[in-house]
Amino acid sequence: MNRLILSLLCAVTLLSACNTGGGTKNKITSLDDAINQYVFALRWGRYKDAHEYHAEADGGKPALPLDKLQQIRVTGHEIYEKNVNEEITEAIVKGEINYYHTEYGTLRKLPLNQIWWYEPESKRWYLKGEMPKFR
Repeated sequence: MNRLILSLLCAVTLLSACNTGGGTKNKITSLDDAINQYVFALRWGRYKDAHEYHAEADGGKPALPLDKLQQIRVTGHEIYEKNVNEEITEAIVKGEINYYHTEYGTLRKLPLNQIWWYEPESKRWYLKGEMPKFR
């Protein structure tokens, strides 16, 4: 009987440990997915979709300057760095977006310095701050 209890206790401990690691991996994967979906939304001019990733912890959302964004065409992006805190609740992402304004046609680069935060109830990552300020 004691062996059975010990075996069950070991199994529960192992499952618990595996679940913790899986949660970490899932959070990192969902961060990567959120960053990619956000940049792809910008790339294809789906600014309302990109705006959905912007949220503050208090529930506030920045304004969506749709009139200014309609002349912007994103041509590519590159992420240089992702630093995630130990709790995997916040990430600092650095990179750049390549774009042009349809009126001028000059290719430009916009640095990205983003802070992403994890909301545990919805299990989603959100972006602090405003939409990128294209010139």
